[in-house]
Amino acid sequence: MSEVIEHMEDRRLTSLHAQLNALLGDRCSNSRAVREHHGKDESYFPMSAPDLVVFPESTEEVKAIVDICRAQHVPLIPFGAGTSLEGHVLAVRGAERRTQARAGVDARRAAQAAADGDG
Repeated sequence: MSEVIEHMEDRRLTSLHAQLNALLGDRCSNSRAVREHHGKDESYFPMSAPDLVVFPESTEEVKAIVDICRAQHVPLIPFGAGTSLEGHVLAVRGAERRTQARAGVDARRAAQAAADGDG
């Protein structure tokens, strides 16, 4: 990847992290352990972590996350229990193999809030 593209992606990721962190606080993580957990499922494919993982707690937060990522042209990868056998939760062009920033969305808390009638 060229240095220009890599620098653009670094700036985009920094901006994305700042915006999502402002929205979610500590429920936006770029921790290696959290990213690796959300970059692996039950498939035989190797781990491929997203650049960020967010933990929304309401449908309003999910909408705001989608709006932020759409404005930044950053794909979202929904994550449930991590039991997929097909590898569809893997950020195959994210993190170290990045050609574009990727955000993982662990929406289990938002789904629970919606089921409880709170979200």
